[in-house]
Order: sequence, then C-alpha cells, then structure tokens
Amino acid sequence: MLHEHQNVERTPVVQVPQEVDRNELLLALYASAIRNVKQAKSEIDAGEKKAEEILCLGKAYWIIEHFIESLDFKVAPELCADLQSMYHSMMEHMTEAYTTMNSTPLIRVIAALEELHITWREAIAIARGETNVGQA
Repeated sequence: MLHEHQNVERTPVVQVPQEVDRNELLLALYASAIRNVKQAKSEIDAGEKKAEEILCLGKAYWIIEHFIESLDFKVAPELCADLQSMYHSMMEHMTEAYTTMNSTPLIRVIAALEELHITWREAIAIARGETNVGQA
C-alpha cells in the first residue's frame, strides 16, 4: 500500500516560517506541553481510554525530551544540570501516570511546566527590555 503513494507530492506536516523567533517557539512549546499534560490528566481521570490511547502524554513527553536535547552545558552548566534534573523528573512522573493510569503524578508535571513557562516568559521580556514584567 505504501508504494502506491510514493508519487504523491510531499508537503511538510507543519509549515514553519523562514524566520522563527526562537523565544516565541520556546514559549509555544511550553504551552503545548502544558495543554497536552492537562488533556492527559483529564483523559486518565475520565477513565474512558486505554493507556495507549493517551496520545497527548506522548506529545508532551516528546517536547520535554527536546528541551533536554537543547540544553547547552557549555553556556550555563549549573542551570542546565538543574533543568535536566527537573525535566527527567517530569518524564518519570509522566511514565508513572501512563503505566498506572493514575493522574496524580501529572499534577506536579503541570505545576513545574507552568512555573517554567512563566519564568521563561519573564526572562525573555527582561532580555527584550520590556517593562511590566510579571504582570501578564
């Protein structure tokens, strides 16, 4: 079956503009991870899906894996070590929620992601010289 579609024009699944604001992309990834973990929590709480049907948890896990891969220990070794530890902890909690179909571990993941999202948003605003940081 796959070979029947080989002549189909291939287009990217996601259209990314040529000039991507890395800061906005980072914030969007955090927002997506938060949204997906919250959705996974709701789906687990509803009890209507099997573990393998909780796809949103895999999406959030993938985002966190990429956060780990993007850490630059040469620039800020202590910060990167702290973030890496936090990300690994989130992944462990997500794995626990997935394997036990218990949403309780996801509460900590959501809280950590939301805190990091706020922190990065404020850091980006400060770096841009924006005023009223922390009031959004």
